[in-house]
Amino acid sequence: MLMSPISSILITILAIVSTLPIFWKLVHHRRIDIFEPINLSSLYFFLLFVLRPIYDLTLESEFLGALPFDNATESAFNLALLYAVFGFIAFLFGYYLSWNKKIASSLPNIPRNWDTSTFNYTSFILLAFGIFLQGLLIQSFGGFEVYLGNKQETLTAGGQGYLSLGLFLINFVFAAHVTQFLTKGSSKITLFLVLLPCLLLLGFISGSKGQFINPLLCFTTLWNYLKTPIRPIIVVLGAAAAIFLFPIFNIYRHTEDVLLLVESVGNFFSSADTELLIDHFMSRFHTFDSLVYAVRDTPKVMDFQYGQTILPLIIVWIPRQLWVDKPTVGFGKIFAESYYVDYFSGTGTSASVGIIGEGYINFHVFGVLLFPFIFGIFAKVIYIYFIQKNSGLPALAIYSTFILYILAFWEADVSGFLSARLFSLVCVFSFVWIMGRHPRKKLSQ
Repeated sequence: MLMSPISSILITILAIVSTLPIFWKLVHHRRIDIFEPINLSSLYFFLLFVLRPIYDLTLESEFLGALPFDNATESAFNLALLYAVFGFIAFLFGYYLSWNKKIASSLPNIPRNWDTSTFNYTSFILLAFGIFLQGLLIQSFGGFEVYLGNKQETLTAGGQGYLSLGLFLINFVFAAHVTQFLTKGSSKITLFLVLLPCLLLLGFISGSKGQFINPLLCFTTLWNYLKTPIRPIIVVLGAAAAIFLFPIFNIYRHTEDVLLLVESVGNFFSSADTELLIDHFMSRFHTFDSLVYAVRDTPKVMDFQYGQTILPLIIVWIPRQLWVDKPTVGFGKIFAESYYVDYFSGTGTSASVGIIGEGYINFHVFGVLLFPFIFGIFAKVIYIYFIQKNSGLPALAIYSTFILYILAFWEADVSGFLSARLFSLVCVFSFVWIMGRHPRKKLSQ
């Protein structure tokens, strides 16, 4: 199907606006920090709101239906493109606010190095605790065999909040030891014989592409800051290689037997064409489709919420094991049950609503501007605080652990994103306070 003139113009504007920050820095500075949030988030935005609409209009989306779209969907499609332009511009305004430096400067300092007297044993205690939590998570589903063979349930079941922290803690220990390896040459055995294989294995059997990619992205981020800046072409090649992971994980999620998984993956790559590979990849990134749904079906499916989607943050800290009837915290699941009822009803799946879509459902066009604006401030403050203000090994370890979430916030739901990340930050800061070398400790040595 040929794109309508309006869609073509809006997609072109989106492509220009979302890549402008990167090209501007390349022209004026010739080198950029590819791991600064503005660069990674712009690339991710380009994937979600430029490549996905093009995919919808060429290879067809399973959610938006066959082409040509009906009048309501076509109108919502073009409005969603327009709102995405507004949302990204609002994000830029938030990101480049002069207040961000003052906010970051007001936050307490982080130790600039690890305390050699506490680092090793504290990190191994933390590693053991992380493995213990991950073991409890696997056991909560009925054991390892059930966990491996029933990914549709393990990826969607509620009550995983605290237990899922285990894999995050293991990844933080990995990041901490990477900083030691890159600066002092130590931690080699721990890193490459224990932590990295453990994380890749646990990430793969979790069925989550992000969990599998996270330690590799973490290592690359730390190499960028502690060794040699990563060139943008390396990131592009890494992203291209990651595309081939998607069909493997998609097949794994629907395969119970390991031998059958190997056979199915082999059959796929021996017979799959380019279009099928693109389908597997793009099926993961449907945030723009969700925005189309939100624009088209609000307030028909759901009244404007005026901030109600964020209220669950008040009760998020209560474990579901103690409150069995605890309301759903992440708006993604509510969105899937309400808007994607024909696809996800009763499955427990959390649809990628995105901050622009959730902003629209809450406050119409004002929400489209407000939510990205706030996240722009959040992203820049994080960067200034961890990279520019502190920039020591503990700060870099924390930043690299969170880098995947910093670039992917566009597809998040606000309450789910903030609750998980803030709780993780509290835990990490607690251990950094123990493992870090404080000025008074340094003077006493």
